[in-house]
Amino acid sequence: MRHGWCLLRDIPAGRLTLQATGLVDVTSLSVLKTFGFQREIEPLLRQLLTPLGAGGAEITQTVLDFVDNAQSDVLAGIGMIVLFLTAVSMADQVETGFNRIWRVERPRSIGRRVSEFLTLILVGPVLRCRRS
Repeated sequence: MRHGWCLLRDIPAGRLTLQATGLVDVTSLSVLKTFGFQREIEPLLRQLLTPLGAGGAEITQTVLDFVDNAQSDVLAGIGMIVLFLTAVSMADQVETGFNRIWRVERPRSIGRRVSEFLTLILVGPVLRCRRS
């Protein structure tokens, strides 16, 4: 229950976006681990963090150790859920912005917004792929 309260508190404050960014990175690393690529990114990571000196090498090792110890299926699942919630939150923020611009006094019902957001998020990418 406490996690739900924290989620509801963080969505309007915009902190969820920052947390989702971190989870996307972790999810990406877990996908790399699933396919066995975590050691192949080590040289790239070391090169990117070279300007940090000794700290860069330490960060690289910490990231690689984290990926080695991570349960990739759990991280990917959590990452997908948070990414989905972030997409819904972003769509809501866009609608709120448009409502302010157009001076809409009474926004659409929550049911209608959720159904349209889900359509946008789930069906939109499929239609986009078919057009490409």
